[in-house]
Amino acid sequence: AVTPQDVTVAEGETAALEFTLLPLDATIRAVVKNFATGKKIEADPSINVNLWNEADDMGHWTRLDENPVEIAVVSDKSYSGGIWSENQRYIPLWSMNSEAIKVQSGETETMVLNVLEQDGSLHVTANDPNGDPVEHGWAWCGNWEEVDFALDTVSTNTVINSGGEIRNGQADISLVAGHSYRCGVGGGKEFVEEGWLSPPEQSVEFSSKNTALDGLDFTFTQADATLTGSIENSEAFDSIWCWAWSEGGSSWTEVESGEKYRLNLSTANGEWATGCDAVSGEDWYVTDKPYEFTPDKGKNTHNFSLVKMGAWKVYEAVSETFDVTENKVITYGDGTRLTIPAGTLATEGNVTVRGTPETNIVRTDDHPLTIPVDWEALDSDGNLIETFPGGTVTIEIPYSDEALAEWGIEEDSLVGKYWDDLSGTWKQPDNVSIDKDSNIITITTDHFTQYGATYNARVSSTRKPKMPTVTVKSTGKHNVKVALRTKKTSPKSTRFVVQVRKFGTASKSNWETTKLQNAKKKTRLVRSIQKLKRTTNYEVRAKACNSAGCSQSSDWQNFKTE
Repeated sequence: AVTPQDVTVAEGETAALEFTLLPLDATIRAVVKNFATGKKIEADPSINVNLWNEADDMGHWTRLDENPVEIAVVSDKSYSGGIWSENQRYIPLWSMNSEAIKVQSGETETMVLNVLEQDGSLHVTANDPNGDPVEHGWAWCGNWEEVDFALDTVSTNTVINSGGEIRNGQADISLVAGHSYRCGVGGGKEFVEEGWLSPPEQSVEFSSKNTALDGLDFTFTQADATLTGSIENSEAFDSIWCWAWSEGGSSWTEVESGEKYRLNLSTANGEWATGCDAVSGEDWYVTDKPYEFTPDKGKNTHNFSLVKMGAWKVYEAVSETFDVTENKVITYGDGTRLTIPAGTLATEGNVTVRGTPETNIVRTDDHPLTIPVDWEALDSDGNLIETFPGGTVTIEIPYSDEALAEWGIEEDSLVGKYWDDLSGTWKQPDNVSIDKDSNIITITTDHFTQYGATYNARVSSTRKPKMPTVTVKSTGKHNVKVALRTKKTSPKSTRFVVQVRKFGTASKSNWETTKLQNAKKKTRLVRSIQKLKRTTNYEVRAKACNSAGCSQSSDWQNFKTE
């Protein structure tokens, strides 16, 4: 294998490049698993298993002639994985497969790739600002809003992000039934350089396998304004991306460390919300408050500073292969210790145990305190070990007093739990204990799934906020500005959930839900709600939320857009 190189050659000149061949001296065993069933999918040569090393732009692939399948790789390189299916039968769950693994020379490590089987296909057409088909681009659908809203209810904990390449203005996107999606189109930096704006996303309701999927049409527009500026301490971030959103379109771009960003805008779209996000090592950084403004034609400027997200950190996955006849201790990045007595997982041979951060989490009355770990075990043939024939394992989960203080959580409300896919709830194992002196939750269990430290909001002394009041401050052609207020005597709120519907619309499927962060826990927050239709009667209401849950919704307030 070699690392690709970029080169620019002037007319009439000759450039010399030297490549160093790297030996494929390690192996990754990839297991493709249907997340809905927990079982391996059948081997299918129409499916490609892809591995890539982002740092060196190096990739390897093979067909799924067998499952698991082995792929030769370069040792000491971090690889992520995914699948591509010619018939798009399976949808990769990217947020569950994003953790990279590194293999030592002469060794073999196992990578589990989670997928879902599709139930239907959505056809998309995409045209440029002149009405001509877009030659190349990307179309996508995701159930992000559905999952985001589920953080305050009990619904889904599976993030589905499906996409398809746009070729000559056409694309097809595989979807799983039973979900609501937001769909859109876009491209890379070349779209920014062309001055294009992505059209607004559109909604798709795919309630059952029998639901007919009508196609979607998108047309890019030409920008007449830009927003540029710097990002404070950008040299400290590993990756940065900036975004801009309005009722009439959107724009985003990746930003090199130390460089200024540029976003395309349109003055015809009224007010824009803009911001940047970044990653540095294990920490996530976000715009504390989106920069909302109405741009002038030409160049607009604004500098961003980013703040670190609080208690949550995403650590790299761990994967270890060992002899089952020996005792084994595996330590995850946050300090979680998995102790496996000899003979627990099998009677002989080697097994592979892998722990992956589970970012597809759902909050019910029991909220995860930190990101849970999804543990999996595979035998020497790559088969999932679903129950332990030789006894139980012990999982020790640490927590910190700082995290409890940050979230306002009482230590008495903590408990170690596992996520049960069938019931859609966090369940308590038969054997769990808490050492408050050492800040460790200990779980003894006979099967693997997601395990984490949770707290019960109803037990914690942190109380839900009281119902807020909602006041309509002003309206525009496509937006409304509302003031959200909680009483000073109310427990502090960290976010508001705002719902907007056309006047008298009873069906919740036609309501728009927006989640507004209130990081500084203000008692009054003024925000603009976008994506509304002109000269239309609407109603708006809100509820205030914190770590203990959400208040009751306020009364509906009427308004009409211009």
